[in-house]
Amino acid sequence: MPAAEHLQSCRLLTGQALSCEGRGLRAEDAALYLAHVALGEPLRRLAAVSGRHPSTVLRAVRRVEQRRDDPLLDDLLTRIEAVARDPGAPAPLAKESALSPSV
Repeated sequence: MPAAEHLQSCRLLTGQALSCEGRGLRAEDAALYLAHVALGEPLRRLAAVSGRHPSTVLRAVRRVEQRRDDPLLDDLLTRIEAVARDPGAPAPLAKESALSPSV
């Protein structure tokens, strides 16, 4: 799958998941991070398809990496990453998260 398609699929996944539970993380940063980490796209290729400078993409990836210290965000990104790697996996928000109210 070309880089543009990888990035677009990551944008869709992060846009849906982060709109509900984002905890202050930019969906575009998360999409770039997942396309690079989960799908193995090179930073320069992501920069080219997103119209950004490679250093801007690198900073976005680093911002997300730094935020993974938050256990809730780390769990959310782990679930999104699983779906990005295996499109047949359950949706990222299907699993009950720590942000959901307890019954």
